[in-house]
Amino acid sequence: MILNALRHRFRHYIFSDITAKHLSQFSQLKSHSKIQSVVSLLNQYNFNDHQIDAIIQSIGKYIAEDKQLNHVVIKDTIDCWRSKLRPPTLRTNQLDKVNAEDIDFDMSVDFNHVVSKIEPKLLLMNANAIDFRYDNLLNIGIMGGNRDMWRVFVYAPNGYYLQDWTEFLKKFHYLNHQILVWLLDKKDVNNLHPHPIVRNSKVMELSFEEIKTRYLFAYRTGLKSVTTNKLLTNIKESNKVDLRALMLTPIEKFLKIIAPNCTPEEYFALQTLISENPIEEDEQIIEDVVELTLPKMKHMKKNLNPNDLQQNLENFQIISKTE
Repeated sequence: MILNALRHRFRHYIFSDITAKHLSQFSQLKSHSKIQSVVSLLNQYNFNDHQIDAIIQSIGKYIAEDKQLNHVVIKDTIDCWRSKLRPPTLRTNQLDKVNAEDIDFDMSVDFNHVVSKIEPKLLLMNANAIDFRYDNLLNIGIMGGNRDMWRVFVYAPNGYYLQDWTEFLKKFHYLNHQILVWLLDKKDVNNLHPHPIVRNSKVMELSFEEIKTRYLFAYRTGLKSVTTNKLLTNIKESNKVDLRALMLTPIEKFLKIIAPNCTPEEYFALQTLISENPIEEDEQIIEDVVELTLPKMKHMKKNLNPNDLQQNLENFQIISKTE
């Protein structure tokens, strides 16, 4: 009992010490002149104190250390985001026609919440990088306008707006032209709204290896539907496996559906094996499609200097990877 009390006291001391150091560092950061200018700017855009603290804790060190980042650049970034994206609104007579998840993000999530509580690194993108990503997303053929652009901004900002564009295209083409072709009936392909990759936008935040492993694992079982027994009637029902079930189900539940006798350890061993030994033919097809897509995407905006744009994107990628 004495030993447990000593352990508890030691853990409390260590936690208190870490918390004190963190608060001290945060106070020093907030006293930095550049940070004070940014805080003043955020106040002008009606960010509350909790949102401002979340932003400074997440990206304050980048703002303080990067010579190119200041309140003027961040103001341009906020203005650019707000000019392109806005929460959709619903009329009262539309509420019964919309899924609950849509109502939640329509009614309770605004721009300030997204860039403070969900992904503050969106404020590190400059206007050119935002224009590049926004225009290219509209041109891949799955976005239905502002509503879909806002949906992915809320649910998967890293996957759609921050990750490397080439990596995005690699995942997108594999999902759209390999997985969905297998998963969906042909008659359903032209009646999808929102598109499955948009509706299940978190899938773009999985690694390519995770996406590929889940697909190959399910594909080789031949499983496209799950048969269950109703508890009271013993009538069997068959439910199609959709993209959400295939990609976003927690791994334990995924294995229970697909392969009940497989352990998570065995599954992750397979994922490692697939990542270290790619199927060359499939990989080459996807790489070729990405290469064909990239030149068209890069030259969409004729009024931008490609060299400046590439440098801006490289600078941002360096910042975003130094967690």
